[in-house]
Amino acid sequence: MSLKPPSPQPSQPGETQEQDAQGARVLIRVLLIEDDEDDHYIIRKLLTKIRDFDYAIKWVDTVTEAVAAIQTGVFDAVLTDYQLRDGTGLDVIRKAVQANKNLPLIMLTGNQDPRIDEASMGVGADDFLPKEELTGPLLSRTIRHSIFRKKTEQELRESEDRNRELAEFSSAVLHNIGNVLNSVNVSTGRVVKNLRESKITSLEKTKELLEANKDNPDFLSQDPKGRMLPPFLVRLAELLQQEHQQNLTEAEKIRKGLGLMKEVIKTQQTHAKHGMELEDLDLREVISDALNVNMAALMRHRIEVQTLYHSDIRVQAQKVKLTHILINLIKNSIEAMAEVPESQQRTIKIELGENDLHQPMMIIQDRGHGVEAAQLEKIFDHGFTTKQRGHGFGLNYCFKTMRELGGSIRAESDGVGTGTKFVLTFPFGTLVDD
Repeated sequence: MSLKPPSPQPSQPGETQEQDAQGARVLIRVLLIEDDEDDHYIIRKLLTKIRDFDYAIKWVDTVTEAVAAIQTGVFDAVLTDYQLRDGTGLDVIRKAVQANKNLPLIMLTGNQDPRIDEASMGVGADDFLPKEELTGPLLSRTIRHSIFRKKTEQELRESEDRNRELAEFSSAVLHNIGNVLNSVNVSTGRVVKNLRESKITSLEKTKELLEANKDNPDFLSQDPKGRMLPPFLVRLAELLQQEHQQNLTEAEKIRKGLGLMKEVIKTQQTHAKHGMELEDLDLREVISDALNVNMAALMRHRIEVQTLYHSDIRVQAQKVKLTHILINLIKNSIEAMAEVPESQQRTIKIELGENDLHQPMMIIQDRGHGVEAAQLEKIFDHGFTTKQRGHGFGLNYCFKTMRELGGSIRAESDGVGTGTKFVLTFPFGTLVDD
């Protein structure tokens, strides 16, 4: 069903009409997909009469043109007719959702078939309007409400993403603080045991024995107990010295553990203040934060970290997301070396530089069990893991998030027993030669 066109002649497909904004007026860019010239003209006229809003309308009349226009990403909303020359509005909506899930999509139907309305909503339309009921205010209100609703949904998703990122980051922090607390608890237990079993109580008995014989000048030379006292005191001094050294060692472990927990908590608090906006980040600082969070595990597994920074590199990224990626990769390397004998070198090497295209690049390489060629192709797949207790989410998260940040990640390994290398590439950044 077509709308009844007024007398003026319509513009041609592809024509864009824009009006100058005046004062508080808002410009809304609309893609209109309509193969009936008269209907296109009427819809344009309805929107140009709206007060307080200016509508810039681009008209196309095929699915192919519509998809190409949507991919430009310049529109605030899409109006599509159902029946088009090379398909239907459902085809437009499906492809539009794939291209931009935040773009408001409104189906305009020329008949009262509820199946079309239901189908359009089912594939991703935000609303539908029968052509015979169209008025300027109704059409404008529907467009604006759809835009507002999409914006609200996007903000909610971003908020959920932010909360999920912080929750996962906090989970990693708590896990590592738990490891440190276990170590502190063990050291504290040893100190308490040493104090309870301390040989210092033998000094009290020695004191009592000396006081009882203070008037006997021959006690140390003639009395059997007195003659045993000097070698006993020598031995006691040695034992107390050992005990003292043990307590000092455990106290130092406790001090380092508390210091590490302070740094990890500081890192978490710093990241809690950062939003999801892009920031100018020094990759060395991000690496340091990720290492701090994993420090307890690195110490427990006696893993040495080697850093090689060819340049000072700054990139545009979201700090929470990028740090979470590095935490996952370092954790993965730690677990990969869990079965490597201590007699062999347990090392994680982190290198910063640039690739042949002068893109900022980070390499994280371990000396763990490595990856078979067949598994290497699936290592970033969701749910894929080579670990008995793994869930296969960590590396998939790294892959998806690097792609969101506009970068990439790949894994390299020469096979089992050769270790694994992860190469992260960033599309934008600043390199400052040392």
